Amino acid sequence: MLVRFQDIEVGQVGGPRNVVIENFEPSYPEIRSSDAARESRDGVLPGRDYFGARTLGFDLVSNRHTMAAARESIAEFLTAWRDTKVRLVAGAMVPLEYRAVDDPRWRRVIGRPRRADEPTFDFQMRQGVGRFTVEFEVLQPQVYAGGEEGLNRVRFNQVADFTPGGWRWPRDPGWPVLGQTVTGTREGSITVTGTETTPAIVTFHGPGRRFSLDGNRGWHVGLDPEVTLAADEAITIDPLAGTVTDNFGRSRFGALDRRSGLYDVQLQPGSENVFFSADDVTLEAHAVLSWRSAYSTMV
Repeated sequence: MLVRFQDIEVGQVGGPRNVVIENFEPSYPEIRSSDAARESRDGVLPGRDYFGARTLGFDLVSNRHTMAAARESIAEFLTAWRDTKVRLVAGAMVPLEYRAVDDPRWRRVIGRPRRADEPTFDFQMRQGVGRFTVEFEVLQPQVYAGGEEGLNRVRFNQVADFTPGGWRWPRDPGWPVLGQTVTGTREGSITVTGTETTPAIVTFHGPGRRFSLDGNRGWHVGLDPEVTLAADEAITIDPLAGTVTDNFGRSRFGALDRRSGLYDVQLQPGSENVFFSADDVTLEAHAVLSWRSAYSTMV
């Protein structure tokens, strides 16, 4: 088993940190039920069942030759595990990725690092073998495709479908007149794999204003008509992180239009048409839609 957290990868024998996972214990998600007792009768009326949190436990051991080397490799991982940017921020969640040694596919879960034991400084520790246990609380029931290879990105451009140099088949209904530049709403399509709905990240890139991205299944994300982006500006809407930020790291939550809900951009498995619109005379404005396939099981 290999685990990657905050860009620190452990589990590989002979790896750069030589911290090996001896035991991995996943729990089944807790169930929150809305059952109701039958009035004046035996039994219970079953309501809806909702998934709660689940806990992943890892027993790790350093595989070094000296205590100093063992303490160094363990301290790096524990420092990241106890990062104050997550621990002291209400609502903050971070990803943890894992995979089997013989499986090239990474899987990603979202939650918060919890328990972290200190290693015992016993005889084994003096030989470079330090054991400790950490627990990660998974706060979302979905399991996502992990790694860079698991991230899907589709770009939607505000461009002309016809140029003086030749024809290009238009994506919009209707035909362009010879020599005419066709603009307006751009239509594209995406295919989402997996078995569960998955949140999407949307980034609008300037220059332009009146940015919007819509799916034919009813979701919408857009910027307020009064918000104008310069050529070097971009705004990213990230439902998983719960943030709306520009490319300079500033919060731009107020830039969303009234129809946009931060947590409403959920993509369902299958194919879907997506429509991008922006006012931009330079035809350089574009949007990037990103997502990861989601599953209901850790397998």
